[in-house]
Amino acid sequence: MEATTAPAPAGRGARAGEGALGFTVTLLAMVLTGAAILLVWWGMRRPWRPGRVPFVPLELVQFLLVVLLLMFAGHLVTLLSGRPFLGRLG
Repeated sequence: MEATTAPAPAGRGARAGEGALGFTVTLLAMVLTGAAILLVWWGMRRPWRPGRVPFVPLELVQFLLVVLLLMFAGHLVTLLSGRPFLGRLG
């Protein structure tokens, strides 16, 4: 007879780093998001060519990437502290 162990819960009871979005994945996502922000910033600094309208406004893309970076930073605080980051609400 084999002893089976129950899998670790995937919610609040899981230890830090044991989910699909652990410490390493979060840090890698933050680095990639930061690189994308720099790439968009570089694209915005290029000289403007008359008659060429951008398909997607780069300011909007950069804003969304900064919001994503802040979300990853909050998740990183949650992973490092072991408690959910609630900000001023908690």
